[in-house]
Order: sequence, then C-alpha cells, then structure tokens
Amino acid sequence: DENNDLKVKSTKKKASRFSIENNPNYWIVVKGSNSDTTFYTLKNKKTGTKLSNRFYTKKKANEELKNLRSILSK
Repeated sequence: DENNDLKVKSTKKKASRFSIENNPNYWIVVKGSNSDTTFYTLKNKKTGTKLSNRFYTKKKANEELKNLRSILSK
C-alpha cells in the first residue's frame, strides 16, 4: 500500500527576469573594445543585459556600478 500513496514533487519557484535584473548582486563590470578603443560597461551576469553607457576607465565604471547597486538595493 505504500506504493499507492501519491508522491508530490517539490517545485522551486523560478525567479522572474524582473527580479533578476533588479538584483544588485548580479551586475558586474566587463571590459569591451572596438577597433580603436577599450572601454568598460555594466552587465548583468545572469541575463546578459548590458547598459549602453561606456566608461573609459575601470575606476569610473566601478563608481557607476556602486551607484547602480545602491539604487537597486533601495
């Protein structure tokens, strides 16, 4: 009779794209380049979303990442 009991699988609730985009822990600074310049952008490592702002120093990019994280964490 034990085999006749219904077994319920536990399901994980999948996080929405909106909650992933707004999680400050998923945003990172990535290095990019084109034919003649190197720049840094902010990217969400889970969704792949990149912000279009280009920062030409890593220091400035890290400052902007800090600002973005403070905005998202509110």
